[in-house]
Amino acid sequence: MDNGVLCDTGCVTSVASVVAVGDVARYRTTAGNHVRHEHWTNASEQPVVAVRNLLAGATVETFRPSGYVWSDQFGVRLQLAGETGGADEVAVIGGSPDDRGFVAKFRRAGRPVGLLAMNNGKVFGRLRRQLTTPVS
Repeated sequence: MDNGVLCDTGCVTSVASVVAVGDVARYRTTAGNHVRHEHWTNASEQPVVAVRNLLAGATVETFRPSGYVWSDQFGVRLQLAGETGGADEVAVIGGSPDDRGFVAKFRRAGRPVGLLAMNNGKVFGRLRRQLTTPVS
């Protein structure tokens, strides 16, 4: 234990017959650092990979998060997808933050890599399919 149950890239602990998923799992990313993502999406995506590795008796598949999270806070729905760190351009492309309903697009080298939306699920859903950078 070190701020969660330490796992490899496939949610497998140091004991091959034990896996961890969800809030408790501190898994290694493909970049080599250990992270914990405490949200519903991660908890629902990790078990598929963890079970495959558990049944194989070794890490045969790597967990790659979809990069999607959402939360309802103070009467608004916030949605985030892709990668927002390291973007070289951020633009509000729909709605207005002042109106508590917008979508912001994050770009890197001209390509869309992340989105942040507040109360604008329809536009967010359409643009989410256009993201080009996978999350690692």
